[in-house]
Amino acid sequence: MKVSNPSNELSFLAGTFFDCDLPGEKSYLFKYFRNGVQKQFLRYYFTFGGDTRYFVDHTGHQCSKRWLRMLKRRLEALEVVHCQAKDNLDFSTLAKLKSGKYKYGMLGD
Repeated sequence: MKVSNPSNELSFLAGTFFDCDLPGEKSYLFKYFRNGVQKQFLRYYFTFGGDTRYFVDHTGHQCSKRWLRMLKRRLEALEVVHCQAKDNLDFSTLAKLKSGKYKYGMLGD
């Protein structure tokens, strides 16, 4: 198993992706990824720069590639909505996102 760059290798060896916190602005995502595997996906995604190729091998969580793609699409869609709301100064959408009340059914779930 090859991890792409030295900082990723150190993150893997240290196991920081098991219990790390997300950056403050991204912590709202835990409201959309609620169970253990989903939360671990978030931590892994941000630790390894979006590369989820070895998620199952590194974490031991059994899930299909299809499920990982769905989680990644959901995350990316939420990030796009967040970025657009910030750019357009849409405070109601930002408030819904931050509180976990944004309906992401339109995002592919």
